[in-house]
Amino acid sequence: MMRQTHAWLAALALCACNPPNTADSAHSSGSDSPYGNFYAPGSWNTPDDPTDSPQQWFDEPLNAGPAPTVALHCGAQRNGVLDRQSAVSAEEEGWVDTTFPQFDERTFPNGVIDYPLHQPLQPAQLNAEWTPWTSGTRIAMAGSGDALYVLDRANGVVAQMGPENGIVTRVVAVGTHPEQMVLGPDGSLYVTVGRCGEVVKVAPGSDTVTSSALLGARPYGIALSKDGTQLVVTLRNEDAVVLLDAATLAVLDRVDGVVDQPTGVAFSHTVGAVVTHRHGDAVVLPVEGNAFGSPMVHQLRDASPVMIRYATTLGAVGLRAANGVGAVVHPESGEATILHAIARTGTVTVDIEGGSPVTRIEPGGYYPVTITGLTTPSELGRPLTPGLTRVGPSGVGYVGASDPVRDAPSQESPIALLAGASHVAHHPTATLLFVTGRQSDTLVAFNSATNDPMSDPVATFRVGHAPTAVTFSPSGNYAYVVNEHDYTVSKVHLANLLKLVQPAIDDGSRLNSAQHVRFARQARFGTDPLPADLREGRRLFTFVRNPAISRFGELSCASCHLDGHEDGISWVVAEGRRQTPALAGRLHGTAPFNWLGSRPTLVTNMHRTIARMGGSGLGPHDSEQVGFFMLEGMPAPQNPHVAGDGQLTPAQTRGKVLFEDATVGCATCHSGEAYTDNKSHNVGTATAPEIEAGELELNTPSLRGLFHTAPYLHDGSAPTLLDVLERTATTMGKTDHLTLDEKLDLIAYLKTL
Repeated sequence: MMRQTHAWLAALALCACNPPNTADSAHSSGSDSPYGNFYAPGSWNTPDDPTDSPQQWFDEPLNAGPAPTVALHCGAQRNGVLDRQSAVSAEEEGWVDTTFPQFDERTFPNGVIDYPLHQPLQPAQLNAEWTPWTSGTRIAMAGSGDALYVLDRANGVVAQMGPENGIVTRVVAVGTHPEQMVLGPDGSLYVTVGRCGEVVKVAPGSDTVTSSALLGARPYGIALSKDGTQLVVTLRNEDAVVLLDAATLAVLDRVDGVVDQPTGVAFSHTVGAVVTHRHGDAVVLPVEGNAFGSPMVHQLRDASPVMIRYATTLGAVGLRAANGVGAVVHPESGEATILHAIARTGTVTVDIEGGSPVTRIEPGGYYPVTITGLTTPSELGRPLTPGLTRVGPSGVGYVGASDPVRDAPSQESPIALLAGASHVAHHPTATLLFVTGRQSDTLVAFNSATNDPMSDPVATFRVGHAPTAVTFSPSGNYAYVVNEHDYTVSKVHLANLLKLVQPAIDDGSRLNSAQHVRFARQARFGTDPLPADLREGRRLFTFVRNPAISRFGELSCASCHLDGHEDGISWVVAEGRRQTPALAGRLHGTAPFNWLGSRPTLVTNMHRTIARMGGSGLGPHDSEQVGFFMLEGMPAPQNPHVAGDGQLTPAQTRGKVLFEDATVGCATCHSGEAYTDNKSHNVGTATAPEIEAGELELNTPSLRGLFHTAPYLHDGSAPTLLDVLERTATTMGKTDHLTLDEKLDLIAYLKTL
């Protein structure tokens, strides 16, 4: 299952061995960020400069040229000077008591839930060794409980903090844009470093990386076997999973093509490596000695317990599982609990009435819905809901129906208070699963001992901005949450929750409602390198509980455009199905916007989307900040199909010739630096509802980043680029005369764009 290393890796190796001069790599605005031009690519004047303000960008069609390239700074970061002030200044150190505000009452205008409530089962004591290193995280606790390790992605470091005083005591530079880490049983730290293409190891007590292995494009998820001898790493931009020897970082085996943009991984001692990816299933790779066994695919749940309970009321709304985030291993059973999304996409059906086809459209998550008999927003009406699915030796675990649990202060289900689920972790001493909500600033605890943990949420905690991971003190008395956007760790005292823990599960012992905690202690672990105006736009882009953006605070831009990319979902809107387009690195020079090209500027298109989601609307300043962040705050992903020296392979070279051939006609519409002519054309892909509405022409999309934006076409109906070429052989350019090999050459070139 092994294959040759990409040419791209050789370029990365050169970068790591010969780091660029750090003084030359800073972006032109003068930032001293160790990210150089990563977070703020290109050159712009400050908003105070009236000659080139961000507002000017949005009043005119945005044709500002190609997105700037992203430089690699792996070696520079590791070899550069990282003094104590690179993390937190002295006056900002240590824990600070924080009380978080209640959710805005405007989010819940009706106040009372009028359906029956479920009383969650009380958690019980856990009787097994806690092995948190069996799945990746962005915050980890030393087994001794005397050190807390925090992954600072933007600054490319791991910060070590004192759990008692909240003071940063050590900073280790690991490389550009680290994704996840595990802290092994011997104290060794393993980190996937996305922009460097590496996994690195930091020996116990070391202030520097002690060894590294070059793996491929964007190493992301990581997990360590229970005995600490083997690592599993996912390569997100290569659709691959790699097995390594933990001591030497030597590659033992590799599997390609069984996952699509893999994210997290858990290493279960009973089933093997459980890999999550962009689709609504999980892939289990048994580990047999030093090799992967045959993959097994498990479909994840497509409805929450409340959705199952009220299926008749909910009706046909196109429910589906989507976007796997990660997984965690149950310390006792070895079962993996998989965190993912459940999407209400909507439906398009064609019925025959009187001998003629009639198209019926039931819009999905873009539109707010009112469920008959329910007077407040609920899990039923939410376009996106977090899902928890268990996978063990016997396959997928029990999925049942249940009434919702009540969160007393908000009168909502804790699940409805959890958006952008980003990490799942198991408590060390009790049957509790904790899930962080990156887009809702929440942490929710579920009882892992029940038949279906989603039926039994037991507590909701308010934490800082964009929580991405959670870990615990060895005793289990404290939870520590890393908040990625305000560079803090929240220290949450779990005493009241642990008072409810029983010696063993007793089905008769239930809670009246879930706990709600708004108090935590906060400590800073780093300094945000993002310019202030981009930070404001990032917050608006991410946080869901903003009625200006969506009704009841159910959605944000990041709900569908994960990290500026896309969710792989085709949502049903009034015009039919629309695929979510990627944003990161793809917006410059592509006006007008949306699939119909009906909005001349980014901001006017954003206003249209907000209206569709039921938001009250952003004002001029906030609109400007979100648009500015979308343009300048989200770098394009690295392309594994591009060699480091920029040279094309023979197949790519042949494909480039075909692309530019006037007979084939690709470059006729996909022209210029953005690969678009900024016009609309009828290319024969209009669907039945669009034909009925007379909407035959579609906006020419940019071809940037095609390698990671499947499915294709405006409605997401083409799974691959080959499908696109064959379906539009005579209507979008002319490819019907090409052989299969020529089409594959053309695709090889398209993937380099």
